[in-house]
Amino acid sequence: MTFQNAGFIGLGDQGGGIAERMLSQGVKLRVWARRPEALEPFVALGGTACPDPKSLGAACDQVGVCVVDEAGVRAVLDGPNGVFAGMKPGGVIAIHSTISPEACRDLSKIAAGHGLTLIDAPVSGGRKGALAGTMSVMIGADHQVAERCRPLFSTFATTIVRLGPVGSGQVAKLVNNTMTAANMALVHVARGYAEELGLDPVAFLDLASVSGGRSHGLNLYVNAGHLGNFQHAAKMLRKDVGLLTALAGNCADQTLVEVANRFNTYADEAAT
Repeated sequence: MTFQNAGFIGLGDQGGGIAERMLSQGVKLRVWARRPEALEPFVALGGTACPDPKSLGAACDQVGVCVVDEAGVRAVLDGPNGVFAGMKPGGVIAIHSTISPEACRDLSKIAAGHGLTLIDAPVSGGRKGALAGTMSVMIGADHQVAERCRPLFSTFATTIVRLGPVGSGQVAKLVNNTMTAANMALVHVARGYAEELGLDPVAFLDLASVSGGRSHGLNLYVNAGHLGNFQHAAKMLRKDVGLLTALAGNCADQTLVEVANRFNTYADEAAT
């Protein structure tokens, strides 16, 4: 299947994997990056480089954004050279970045003022999942728009779930990532128990990884080799846990965010 008029902004580790996968699946993709040299691999794969977000938006009816944070999302969308300024009414913008639900709702209102539809569609699976086409996409949008986006998302994802209106995808992603951080915190504590009780901690984690204690968080912990080697991912998780901590301030049970925040503490201690 060939898709026309699709654009993508955010060609880092994960976003670059998504863009590469889309190109491999026949998507006629337009791309933009702050550093022109970052565009070269994608042009070599058949992508079309655009000089700025506005011109990319003008050439596309669907645009994906996968930059690091809310400031980055706003920078490429709003303003005189942003996607909003160039995209024709009727276009759809999907935020694959992990940012606050409130920010997505605010940007959706701004987009509507331009005759555009903005949805949140954060992803899970990392670069490896993107290249394999096995990512998960968590959509916050009305049903009709979600279905319009599904074919394009299917080029890089196998699990595509609509959670509710705009902002819902971000809530799902924040809870999911906070669960991952909390799970790794528990793995770290369990490793300590095993060692203090006389077990070889490496052997114990190898056992747990194929037994009842196995989990994705445990696999991430083991693959890192040492919690101090997890600093980049820990930085990203800290952002997400912080967003959920603020969002869930009125929830009756704070156990999840409390345990997840312990992971940040353990990662910092391991790095020193």
